Amino acid sequence: MKEVHPEFADDVPMYLIGADPSEGLELLERYRQEFEYPWPISIPDAGMLRDFRIISQSTKIAIDSNGIITYRDGYGRGQNDWEDVFKELASQ
Repeated sequence: MKEVHPEFADDVPMYLIGADPSEGLELLERYRQEFEYPWPISIPDAGMLRDFRIISQSTKIAIDSNGIITYRDGYGRGQNDWEDVFKELASQ
C-alpha cells in the first residue's frame, strides 16, 4: 500500500484508524513512525468498529465518494488489489 498510494494521494485520502481500544493516539503515532506510514492516524469513536463490522486488526476498507464500501479485506489479504482499488476511487 505504501508503494501504490502516493500515485493517488491527491485524489484518494487515506487514514489509519486504530482497532484496539487499549491503544491510544500516542502509541499509534509511534507505530506510524516506526513503519514509516505517511497517512494520518485516528482512534474510532464508540460505534465505528461495530458499524463497519471490524472484528480484527488490519481490516482494509475503501469507501467511495458516496459513502459506499467498495472494498473490504482482512489480515494478510488484499496486498495485490490496492492499485485497482485506488484507480476506481480516483475515477469518481
